[in-house]
Formats: sequence, C-alpha cells, structure tokens
Amino acid sequence: MKRLLSIILTLSICLTCYSVNVFGFSFTDVTSSDWYYSDVVNAHSKNWVVGYSDGSFKPNNNVTWAEAITMVVRAGGNRIPVSDGDWYEGAYSVAEQRGILDYQIDRAYNDANNPISRADLVRLIYYEFDFDTLGADSAYNWYFIDVDYADLWTSVPINTLSNVGVLSGYYENG
Repeated sequence: MKRLLSIILTLSICLTCYSVNVFGFSFTDVTSSDWYYSDVVNAHSKNWVVGYSDGSFKPNNNVTWAEAITMVVRAGGNRIPVSDGDWYEGAYSVAEQRGILDYQIDRAYNDANNPISRADLVRLIYYEFDFDTLGADSAYNWYFIDVDYADLWTSVPINTLSNVGVLSGYYENG
C-alpha cells in the first residue's frame, strides 16, 4: 500500500526526461537514467498511467485534475467505464461514486485541465484508500510549516499520510 501511494505521489510531484520501452510501450521522454524511471515502469505495468497518444509521458508537465483523478481511481483497482463525454468523465464518475471527488466543491471550482495541487492530490489518495477511517489520532503530528492547519480539508489528509509513512516533506520546508 505504501509503495502504491509513493508511486502516485512521485509521479505528481516532479518529473524529468528521455526514452524507455515499458512493457512494449515506448515513452519517448523517459530513460533508465531518470530518477523516477522504476516508478514509471511500475505504474505503467499496472495501468495506473498510460501516457499520451504521441508516445510521450510528459514528465515536466504539471499533473491536471483529470489525470490525477484517473491515476488515483486506477491505482485503487477501480474499473473506469467508457464515457461518451470527455476522456476523463468515466474516472470522474467512479471518483464521485467512491466519495473521493465532491461535485459541488471539486468539479465546480476546479477545471479538469487545470493543474492539481499536491495537497488536493493527497486528499484524493486519503479518501480513495480509506485513510479517513484511521481516526483523528492518525493526524497527530502537525509539523509542516507550509500547511495551513486551519484548512482541515487538506491538512488532515496531509498529516495523516505523513504520520503513517506514505509521504514526507523537505526538511527546509517542514
């Protein structure tokens, strides 16, 4: 479980580039010397990420809301139905059914093609993998200096995932 969540976070935080054949699929912008190479190979082999139609992975791009929701839903082992609408509508539908995406908040205020923040990605992971069932004591260490602790919407998921060892911050930033 920790490995799965670490991969998702690794893919979303930052990525750099060149070319690798991943289980028969060639990402033109990922090489074996890239620090995230093994995570991309693992995530692709499990169908959490599929890349772009031009054969690229686009590791330097920001992850959009649509991409993040699709990755989290896939990583959770959910089947994504085919949609007549936009490519991501099936993933959004599953996310709404599972309670990890709130239509009135997430869909109304965040365009699917806008970049997702790391805090919002952590919140999606928190609900998809049922970390919310751990109880309030799992969020006991509140030590990230760049987290707004008045905003329980994201601070509880961030601290919970940190306290159970799924994510960490940079020392200089808390």
